[in-house]
Amino acid sequence: MLVALVFFGTMLGNVTSALAEDMGPLSPDVFIRGRQLAVIDVSSPEECSNLCENDSECIAVNWSRRTSTCTELIAYSSAEANGGYVSALKPQGY
Repeated sequence: MLVALVFFGTMLGNVTSALAEDMGPLSPDVFIRGRQLAVIDVSSPEECSNLCENDSECIAVNWSRRTSTCTELIAYSSAEANGGYVSALKPQGY
């Protein structure tokens, strides 16, 4: 429960707009744990978010600042504060 509060609090407190209209806002310093769909090299968190927006199976993404990789998730279980990542979720109902 605390992890969920940290995640959603961080999403609301440190939001930058995502370019993908069907994705939620990008959330810096948050890592979402879940079942992976794919790992792809991309240059930015916005590009990562756009990949998920265009993939009907993807529901969330983590973009690694260290490796510039995008991890698409098909299920998620929790979120945690982690300065090495930027994440985004699709709004519920997608």
